[in-house]
Parts: sequence; C-alpha cells; structure tokens
Amino acid sequence: MAGIYGLSASQQNLFYSQKSITQKNSLIVSGNRNGSGFSASSDEGVSFGGIAERLSEAQEEKDKMTKQMRRMIRELARAQDEKQDSAGVTEQDDAAEEEETKQPVRYNYKDVSSRIQRAKTSTSAGQAVLSAKRKVLEIKRRIMSGKGDPEELQSVLTHAKRMEMVARKKKHHLELEEMV
Repeated sequence: MAGIYGLSASQQNLFYSQKSITQKNSLIVSGNRNGSGFSASSDEGVSFGGIAERLSEAQEEKDKMTKQMRRMIRELARAQDEKQDSAGVTEQDDAAEEEETKQPVRYNYKDVSSRIQRAKTSTSAGQAVLSAKRKVLEIKRRIMSGKGDPEELQSVLTHAKRMEMVARKKKHHLELEEMV
C-alpha cells in the first residue's frame, strides 16, 4: 500500500476502507508514530483527522461482532444438544461408541526394519520391500475404516512409509553392488 508509515497493514486497510476516501494513492499523512494525532489530506483538499478515534470505533465494532458471533455459536450448540437429546442420543452413548471402535494399534516397528537389516541380497531386499508395502496398505485400510486412534495410526503410517523407502533404497544399492 502507498504509505501511511507508522500504521500496521490492518490499520491502513481500515483507513482506506472508509467511505469518505476516494483516492488511495494521493494521501498525505502527518503526525507522530504513536498512533494518536495523525491527520491525512488528499489532492482534493479534503482532510481526514482523527484516525485514532476511527480505529478505536472500528475495534469496538469488531468486539461487538465477536460477542454476537460467540452468542450465536453457543445458541447453535445448545439447539444441536437439544435435538440430540430429543432423538434419544446422549453424549455418553457417543463416547462409549468411540471407545469401542478404537482398538490398540498393533504395529511392530521392529518387524519390517529387521527384515530390511537382514537382507543381504537384492532378492531378499525385494521381499522386504513387499513386506513394507503390505504394512503401509494395512495401516491405510485401518485409517479408512476408522478403527484405532487416528493420531497414533498417522504416526505409524509415517514410520511404515519411511521403512518402505529405506527398503527400496537398500534393494537398489544391493542391485548396484551385485552388478559390479
């Protein structure tokens, strides 16, 4: 933006959005940098004083809107709770269902990594790659079905993908070694 120095970008946007300002690039600003006492004038001779007052008014308006939005969100949440209660669904039932569906993640990180370490030929490394791919697909299926803790499954998936990459890399290196 063309220069109201000493004001933040949001304050400048607020200043430019006022209806009385028609030309954004032809403003002359004078005053101190602490946010009070600024005045501005345009090429047309129109003066705009009291930026600090306008900013405080805008802040008050923003606070009012925030309070109103929070009130509306609370009302919506209350209405949804009442709707669920009238349908016979309670929060305890939902919590019990979540606990039933979440199963502990059975992933042995040593299984795939030990296969990769034991691989001495490109063939056995290829089998380790297939094993790692199978693990990745198995974890993806568990994520899609919604069984298990999503955060834990995500970290397990990340590990399994890394193991697959390592297995591919080892297979490639062993193939290069066997060529020599």
